[in-house]
Amino acid sequence: GAYALGLQKDSDTLNALQDTEEKEKNITVRNYLAQTIAMINGKEYISPLLQQLQIQAVSAKGQYNQREVIHVSIIVQNIGSIPIVINSVNISFVDLAFEIMGPDDKPAEYIGPMYSRTSFPSEKTLLTLMPGESHRFGPYILNSHFAFDKSGKYKVVGVYSNPPYASGIEFGVYALVGSVKSEPVTIEVR
Repeated sequence: GAYALGLQKDSDTLNALQDTEEKEKNITVRNYLAQTIAMINGKEYISPLLQQLQIQAVSAKGQYNQREVIHVSIIVQNIGSIPIVINSVNISFVDLAFEIMGPDDKPAEYIGPMYSRTSFPSEKTLLTLMPGESHRFGPYILNSHFAFDKSGKYKVVGVYSNPPYASGIEFGVYALVGSVKSEPVTIEVR
Protein backbone atom coordinates (compact mmCIF):
# COMPACT_ATOMS: atom_id res chain seq x y z
CA GLY A 1 0.00 0.00 0.00
CA ALA A 2 2.56 2.60 1.09
CA TYR A 3 4.90 1.69 -1.75
CA ALA A 4 2.13 1.91 -4.39
CA LEU A 5 1.04 5.31 -3.07
CA GLY A 6 4.57 6.58 -3.06
CA LEU A 7 5.17 5.57 -6.67
CA GLN A 8 2.87 8.40 -7.63
CA LYS A 9 5.77 10.68 -6.65
CA ASP A 10 3.24 13.09 -5.23
CA SER A 11 5.04 15.28 -2.69
CA ASP A 12 2.03 15.27 -0.35
CA THR A 13 1.99 11.47 -0.30
CA LEU A 14 5.75 11.30 0.19
CA ASN A 15 5.56 13.84 3.03
CA ALA A 16 2.78 11.80 4.64
CA LEU A 17 4.93 8.65 4.45
CA GLN A 18 7.88 10.50 6.00
CA ASP A 19 5.69 11.88 8.81
CA THR A 20 4.29 8.41 9.47
CA GLU A 21 7.78 6.90 9.56
CA GLU A 22 9.00 9.45 12.10
CA LYS A 23 6.04 8.77 14.43
CA GLU A 24 5.93 4.98 13.98
CA LYS A 25 6.91 3.00 17.09
CA ASN A 26 6.82 -0.49 15.52
CA ILE A 27 10.35 -1.23 14.20
CA THR A 28 8.97 -3.53 11.49
CA VAL A 29 6.69 -0.86 10.07
CA ARG A 30 9.29 1.88 10.51
CA ASN A 31 11.92 -0.08 8.54
CA TYR A 32 9.43 -0.91 5.80
CA LEU A 33 8.41 2.76 5.49
CA ALA A 34 12.05 3.89 5.41
CA GLN A 35 12.83 1.32 2.72
CA THR A 36 9.79 2.42 0.69
CA ILE A 37 10.72 6.10 0.94
CA ALA A 38 14.29 5.34 -0.17
CA MET A 39 13.04 3.31 -3.16
CA ILE A 40 10.67 6.11 -4.17
CA ASN A 41 13.56 8.58 -4.03
CA GLY A 42 15.73 6.23 -6.09
CA LYS A 43 18.13 5.59 -3.21
CA GLU A 44 19.42 2.47 -1.58
CA TYR A 45 18.09 1.82 1.93
CA ILE A 46 20.55 0.49 4.48
CA SER A 47 18.81 -0.52 7.67
CA PRO A 48 20.56 0.54 10.88
CA LEU A 49 19.62 -2.93 12.14
CA LEU A 50 22.28 -4.44 9.84
CA GLN A 51 24.84 -3.31 12.43
CA GLN A 52 23.23 -5.78 14.84
CA LEU A 53 24.01 -8.73 12.58
CA GLN A 54 27.37 -10.47 12.82
CA ILE A 55 28.40 -13.09 10.28
CA GLN A 56 31.14 -15.64 10.81
CA ALA A 57 32.52 -18.23 8.37
CA VAL A 58 33.83 -21.26 10.26
CA SER A 59 35.97 -23.95 8.66
CA ALA A 60 36.17 -27.43 10.15
CA LYS A 61 39.95 -27.27 9.67
CA GLY A 62 42.61 -24.78 8.62
CA GLN A 63 44.36 -27.08 6.15
CA TYR A 64 43.01 -29.54 3.62
CA ASN A 65 44.58 -31.94 1.16
CA GLN A 66 43.78 -31.36 -2.53
CA ARG A 67 40.99 -33.98 -2.75
CA GLU A 68 39.68 -33.64 0.80
CA VAL A 69 36.14 -32.38 1.42
CA ILE A 70 36.17 -28.75 2.60
CA HIS A 71 33.46 -28.08 5.18
CA VAL A 72 32.53 -24.49 6.08
CA SER A 73 29.56 -23.21 8.07
CA ILE A 74 28.09 -19.74 8.44
CA ILE A 75 27.06 -18.45 11.85
CA VAL A 76 24.64 -15.52 11.94
CA GLN A 77 24.37 -13.78 15.33
CA ASN A 78 22.25 -10.93 16.67
CA ILE A 79 24.73 -8.80 18.63
CA GLY A 80 22.18 -6.04 19.22
CA SER A 81 19.65 -5.34 21.95
CA ILE A 82 16.38 -6.02 20.10
CA PRO A 83 15.09 -9.05 18.15
CA ILE A 84 15.84 -9.08 14.42
CA VAL A 85 14.40 -11.13 11.59
CA ILE A 86 16.52 -12.56 8.79
CA ASN A 87 15.54 -14.14 5.48
CA SER A 88 17.73 -17.23 5.18
CA VAL A 89 16.92 -18.04 1.53
CA ASN A 90 20.20 -16.76 0.06
CA ILE A 91 22.31 -18.45 2.74
CA SER A 92 20.99 -21.77 1.43
CA PHE A 93 22.57 -21.10 -1.98
CA VAL A 94 26.31 -21.69 -1.67
CA ASP A 95 27.18 -19.34 -4.54
CA LEU A 96 25.41 -16.46 -2.72
CA ALA A 97 26.47 -17.43 0.81
CA PHE A 98 30.22 -17.32 0.14
CA GLU A 99 32.81 -15.18 -1.57
CA ILE A 100 36.09 -17.01 -2.09
CA MET A 101 39.41 -15.58 -3.21
CA GLY A 102 42.01 -18.04 -4.48
CA PRO A 103 45.76 -18.09 -3.86
CA ASP A 104 46.18 -15.82 -6.91
CA ASP A 105 43.86 -13.20 -5.32
CA LYS A 106 41.20 -13.87 -7.96
CA PRO A 107 37.69 -15.13 -7.19
CA ALA A 108 37.51 -18.93 -7.06
CA GLU A 109 35.59 -20.31 -10.03
CA TYR A 110 32.03 -21.40 -9.28
CA ILE A 111 31.62 -24.97 -10.55
CA GLY A 112 28.37 -25.92 -8.80
CA PRO A 113 24.89 -26.24 -10.22
CA MET A 114 23.19 -23.19 -11.68
CA TYR A 115 19.92 -22.55 -9.87
CA SER A 116 16.75 -20.93 -11.07
CA ARG A 117 15.69 -19.28 -7.83
CA THR A 118 14.08 -16.45 -6.02
CA SER A 119 14.93 -14.71 -2.77
CA PHE A 120 11.29 -14.39 -1.76
CA PRO A 121 10.88 -15.55 1.82
CA SER A 122 8.53 -18.16 3.21
CA GLU A 123 7.50 -18.75 6.80
CA LYS A 124 10.27 -21.38 7.01
CA THR A 125 13.04 -19.04 5.81
CA LEU A 126 12.18 -16.13 8.12
CA LEU A 127 14.13 -16.56 11.35
CA THR A 128 13.86 -14.33 14.41
CA LEU A 129 17.09 -13.97 16.33
CA MET A 130 16.76 -12.69 19.88
CA PRO A 131 19.59 -10.54 21.32
CA GLY A 132 22.70 -12.71 21.67
CA GLU A 133 21.13 -15.59 19.73
CA SER A 134 22.88 -17.19 16.78
CA HIS A 135 22.00 -19.68 14.06
CA ARG A 136 24.44 -21.99 12.27
CA PHE A 137 23.93 -22.75 8.57
CA GLY A 138 25.75 -25.69 7.03
CA PRO A 139 28.26 -27.17 6.99
CA TYR A 140 28.54 -26.68 3.26
CA ILE A 141 30.90 -28.70 1.07
CA LEU A 142 32.63 -25.79 -0.64
CA ASN A 143 34.75 -27.75 -3.10
CA SER A 144 31.65 -29.24 -4.70
CA HIS A 145 30.66 -25.65 -5.61
CA PHE A 146 33.95 -23.79 -6.03
CA ALA A 147 37.23 -24.81 -7.66
CA PHE A 148 39.98 -25.34 -5.09
CA ASP A 149 42.32 -26.77 -7.73
CA LYS A 150 45.39 -24.66 -6.89
CA SER A 151 47.56 -25.25 -3.86
CA GLY A 152 47.77 -22.28 -1.52
CA LYS A 153 45.70 -20.12 0.79
CA TYR A 154 42.07 -19.30 0.03
CA LYS A 155 40.14 -16.53 1.77
CA VAL A 156 36.52 -17.49 2.49
CA VAL A 157 33.92 -14.85 3.42
CA GLY A 158 30.41 -15.70 4.62
CA VAL A 159 27.63 -13.45 3.31
CA TYR A 160 24.12 -12.59 4.50
CA SER A 161 22.20 -10.85 1.73
CA ASN A 162 18.57 -10.00 1.23
CA PRO A 163 17.17 -7.82 -1.57
CA PRO A 164 14.57 -5.09 -0.88
CA TYR A 165 11.73 -7.06 -2.48
CA ALA A 166 12.23 -9.92 0.01
CA SER A 167 11.66 -8.07 3.30
CA GLY A 168 8.86 -10.41 4.35
CA ILE A 169 6.32 -7.65 4.98
CA GLU A 170 3.60 -9.96 3.67
CA PHE A 171 4.24 -12.08 6.76
CA GLY A 172 4.02 -9.06 9.09
CA VAL A 173 7.76 -8.89 9.73
CA TYR A 174 10.73 -6.92 8.42
CA ALA A 175 13.57 -9.25 7.42
CA LEU A 176 16.81 -7.31 7.25
CA VAL A 177 17.47 -5.97 3.77
CA GLY A 178 21.03 -5.49 2.60
CA SER A 179 24.28 -7.36 2.92
CA VAL A 180 26.63 -8.19 5.79
CA LYS A 181 29.91 -10.05 5.32
CA SER A 182 32.14 -11.94 7.70
CA GLU A 183 35.81 -11.38 8.19
CA PRO A 184 37.71 -13.75 5.88
CA VAL A 185 38.75 -17.13 7.17
CA THR A 186 41.89 -18.59 5.58
CA ILE A 187 41.91 -22.16 4.33
CA GLU A 188 45.09 -23.71 3.03
CA VAL A 189 44.88 -26.36 0.32
CA ARG A 190 47.95 -28.58 -0.19
